[in-house]
Amino acid sequence: MDPVLHYLQHGAGEGRDPSPAFDTKWYVAKYPDVGRSNLNPLLHYVCFGKAEGRDPTPPRLSPATAVRSKAASPYRVTHIAGGRAVDPAARSVLLCAHAAGDNLFGGERSFIDIARGLAENCFNVHVTLPRLSWSYVDSLKPFASSIGVFRYESWRDGNAVNMLAVEEFRILCRSHSVDAVHANTLVLREPLIAARLEDIPGIAHIREIVDRDEPLAQSIGADAPMILRTVMDNASWLVCNSKASAAPFKDHQKVAILGNTIDIDAFDIPNHVTGGEVRIGIISSNLPKKGIEDFVELAAAASVEIPNARFLIIGPSNPFVEALKAAGRLRGNIEFAGYADTPLKAIGIANSAGNFSHFAESFGRTALEAMAARRPVIAYRWGALPE
Repeated sequence: MDPVLHYLQHGAGEGRDPSPAFDTKWYVAKYPDVGRSNLNPLLHYVCFGKAEGRDPTPPRLSPATAVRSKAASPYRVTHIAGGRAVDPAARSVLLCAHAAGDNLFGGERSFIDIARGLAENCFNVHVTLPRLSWSYVDSLKPFASSIGVFRYESWRDGNAVNMLAVEEFRILCRSHSVDAVHANTLVLREPLIAARLEDIPGIAHIREIVDRDEPLAQSIGADAPMILRTVMDNASWLVCNSKASAAPFKDHQKVAILGNTIDIDAFDIPNHVTGGEVRIGIISSNLPKKGIEDFVELAAAASVEIPNARFLIIGPSNPFVEALKAAGRLRGNIEFAGYADTPLKAIGIANSAGNFSHFAESFGRTALEAMAARRPVIAYRWGALPE
């Protein structure tokens, strides 16, 4: 049949391109409203997109960049060998981290757990990190066949999708023969768009309660409905870490709930009170949204009522913490214990744990760890904590 007629009736729906000057799948992926309009992508571009300044094709990486030989490219991947050989008979997953800092918090520890779980279930695991963190690399190596480090940004401040990063993810998908792409949180868009363009499943791991997390919306620069719509457009599957985080996505057809996990046996430790002093800890990244000031108020109220209680702020120092110290509002029953490099060390120095987050926690990993370690938890009744 006539090629133009075939494209209009069938080819566009099959993701075919009418010419090298128009990339059908890329156009629909970059502009999700085109897919929702049910218009033929090429017709949309001719009638509307061109006048609106939309791009018909992605910016192409040069062949030299594609084979990782162009050192000047900011998207050049640093390849680090993993600790597991690739099994040609096994399926492969590209596991994409959203952050990689010197300190590992709940999201990073849960990411390591996902890598461990996939490896134990005989998947080939290929990991990407947005920056080099050797502590993170060393934690992931036993479960990964490869670790690729290159610059890609989280969704914040209304920033546009970086199509050069999308192309890099596409190259990785092809070079590792990837069967699925897993993005560690909803702030990663580029890996999921790459998965759609490569016709493989893209999985968004939801670790946020979108409609009850105002700091998240402010950070992204979009309201909750826009965030929900973007995530559902980009991801073919959603894995949510609690019923609370899954609830806003009730309109998505493929949602699974997979709670975070910990090694229960490792946290089976005694809870001794020594010297008559009860130690109450809050374990977090020590950002204002974690309710550190609420914890300080609790310590002040308890200084007279419970004189044998000591309040530990366990986490890294930062400008907020330093300002808190300098404000002169702290009682003598507060101690800044610093960052603990393992959850067990953090839990081990406290007899009880608090969680006073101002945003709705989607899971509350430290609460689970504290309870596993026989520590009672004091928390606000909202988000996923009642679960």
